[in-house]
Amino acid sequence: MRFEVKFFVEQASSFFDFPEPILEIGALQVEGQEGVADLRPFFPGKRYIGTDIRPGPGVDRIEDAQNLSFPNGSIGSVICCDTLEHIPNIWRATEEMVRVLCEGGMLLITSVMKYPIHDYPGDYWRFTPQAFSYLLRHVGTFAVFFQGDEDFPEGVYGIGIKGKEAPSLNKFSELIVERTASWSSPIRLYEVLEKTPDMPEGSHNLFEDSEGALRYEYRIDPALQAEDAPCKLLRMVPKGARVLEIGCAGGHMSTFMQNKLGCEVVAVEVDERAAEVAKKRGVSVVVGDIEDKSTLGQIEGKFDCVIFADVLEHLKRPDEVLQEIRTFLKQNGFVLASIPNVSYIGLVAELMRGFFRYRRCGLLDRTHLRFFTKEGIVELFERSGYFISQIERVKLKPAETEFNPPQQELALLIEKHNPEAYVYQYVIKALPMSEENSLQRSYEKLLKMEEQLRQLNRELESKEKTLRDVFHALSEKEELISNLNQKLFQLEQEKQQLSSEKELTKQQRDELQKLLEEIFSSKGWKLLEFLRKVKRLCLMRR
Repeated sequence: MRFEVKFFVEQASSFFDFPEPILEIGALQVEGQEGVADLRPFFPGKRYIGTDIRPGPGVDRIEDAQNLSFPNGSIGSVICCDTLEHIPNIWRATEEMVRVLCEGGMLLITSVMKYPIHDYPGDYWRFTPQAFSYLLRHVGTFAVFFQGDEDFPEGVYGIGIKGKEAPSLNKFSELIVERTASWSSPIRLYEVLEKTPDMPEGSHNLFEDSEGALRYEYRIDPALQAEDAPCKLLRMVPKGARVLEIGCAGGHMSTFMQNKLGCEVVAVEVDERAAEVAKKRGVSVVVGDIEDKSTLGQIEGKFDCVIFADVLEHLKRPDEVLQEIRTFLKQNGFVLASIPNVSYIGLVAELMRGFFRYRRCGLLDRTHLRFFTKEGIVELFERSGYFISQIERVKLKPAETEFNPPQQELALLIEKHNPEAYVYQYVIKALPMSEENSLQRSYEKLLKMEEQLRQLNRELESKEKTLRDVFHALSEKEELISNLNQKLFQLEQEKQQLSSEKELTKQQRDELQKLLEEIFSSKGWKLLEFLRKVKRLCLMRR
């Protein structure tokens, strides 16, 4: 941990009374930093919770900063030092930090700008002071500092207080600037906001905590050029159509269809608070559960289009609802739906690592009752009397979602077995099956099955040919092995014959040796030797 970071935390802890409990995000003290990176001593006697994505020194519990498990407003203070650059989705992480903070709670963050890449486990971001101001403005009041060159600072520091006013921030800012003025690279003030300006009625705070259906509020690209699910859905809505939106939340999509597409919209929403927001925006809303027949009884007329934008997965019996909705469709009417993909790579990677944790929103939204793959979606609609005429995909990298990117080896394994791995959501258009199009659909299925059968026959023929080639090669090898066995047998016989001949030769040699010994020891040989010596002496005397 950098000295400047510990200095900033120490000064803040001395100046402010940090509310409890204190939650540290990124508390793991890596090898070589044990004790050095421990911030607990600055908060003696206070309840302190150290969290990280993996266990180790300084970690009290495993938490993902992008999806904290703490209830709303349950944390007094959040500290996140030199960790934001390692979090893929910093917007979601900041939203979570603000969500868990109580009113008057403190958020202290630090990070780097001019600093080498340091994987732990990944290094995704560098921050300007302006970026910190953007993130902290959603807390309420804040002060942002930078260290080093104003155009290329070494580090960025920020502290925010959740609330309307914090008159002490100016004094704290003066203190930090004064106490580092003598440093070779002092910490300087970038911006301080001691009072949160009043938000105009109807404005939307990006990190506003909205429970219930209002937490699904999102912005819609006015030009419908984005490739997200709302834009894909809205591009399929005919202008001037009569539309029934099931699960309108605060009415953001309904109002867009009314104002931009000239549609007549009737919406159904089970969340009374969200329904009131939608009504204030000018949407005609039926308040009730779409799975309740009394709610269906309040819907009048027929519609060109019925929309289920991320709704079917929240229902107990989505098939029965789809069947009931058929009676509200005009002759050429259709259903549009966006549905999350449970086989998404980020979710599967977590499962393979032994994790399955519900979240406030996303693929594992805590209110989801059903989970779908593409095949499951097709089966659901066909079972409910529809056929899917169009299917589009919203593809996202894990870093763009609530999930951490999986390791490369694991990602390649998932991609190999699942061609739809990066599909986060499916957007579909479904038409009700009439007797005519049901026969057409069956005929299309039959043609598809025939083509699949032909393809299987081609594959079978190819495999049979391969098998014949293998048998032929095996036969040749068996013949070769037989010839080699015969040759080996002949060699064995020759070896035995040579061994027998060798034994015979040894016996003959022994017999000759014995015969020579008898000759050399005989009287005749000795007499012959004596006569030879006499002969040599006579020759020498001449």
